[in-house]
Amino acid sequence: MNSNKLKNLLPLMGIVFLVVYAVCGCDNDPGCPGPPEFEASDSFEYEAGLAGHDSFQLVGINGSIEIIGVTDAVTVEIWGEKTVRAGSQSLADDLLDDVQIQISETGNRIIVRTVQPTDNGERDFEVDYHVRIPRSWLVDVQHINGAVTISTVDDAVHLSLINGDADLTEVSGDVNVHVTNGQVAADVTPPATGTCRIVIINGTIVLDLPQLLSAAFSAFVVNGTVQVAGFDLTGWTTTPTSMIGTIGSGDGTVSLQATNGSIVVNGV
Repeated sequence: MNSNKLKNLLPLMGIVFLVVYAVCGCDNDPGCPGPPEFEASDSFEYEAGLAGHDSFQLVGINGSIEIIGVTDAVTVEIWGEKTVRAGSQSLADDLLDDVQIQISETGNRIIVRTVQPTDNGERDFEVDYHVRIPRSWLVDVQHINGAVTISTVDDAVHLSLINGDADLTEVSGDVNVHVTNGQVAADVTPPATGTCRIVIINGTIVLDLPQLLSAAFSAFVVNGTVQVAGFDLTGWTTTPTSMIGTIGSGDGTVSLQATNGSIVVNGV
């Protein structure tokens, strides 16, 4: 065969192969990988005692997380839903049992961890959490994909999030937040000599602080802007990408950093 004709036939042969594979290769095989179009889900619910504990840790992978501190709580309540999406209904049903919620106790800490197979584009796993803990407990969240909401917590909050939005409301302990891609909205009242540190790589920080706060303040962005309102800014060092100064007598620390995005701080 002429070499030019062979070159012209090769793309067509590839297309024919793909069509044959799509039509004949997977239609009759329930275990054949395909787009995650089928879904299976199941709810879960746990309770844990409070004795000997004063902190809570959640290690998630995919899904939303909501943690609320409760006054006069008598137990830790954890509930939610786990979901699997796969190329066939039977595969999604079979994989649902492979998604596990592990609860353990280490020292003074209750730890909740998502355990699941690897997402590979042909199957997706998601666990959505709702948690109620005593509002006096420390909260530590390590998450990869999904929104995280933490509210009414009087102790420290530590959050590490890769992709998703973080919302902190009525937090009155030390705050240490690191978000790679997303937004951070926070309403924080740090302790008198406490620390509020928020770092974001791609996204925006919007932070509400008490006007009567006493803290050394710094906010820096690489690509973006910094806006601060509601405080006496006399004597501050300001540029389009940074603001450094003292609020009150400077007893605590507020440190904000963004690589690509903006920082907005309001004294309320």
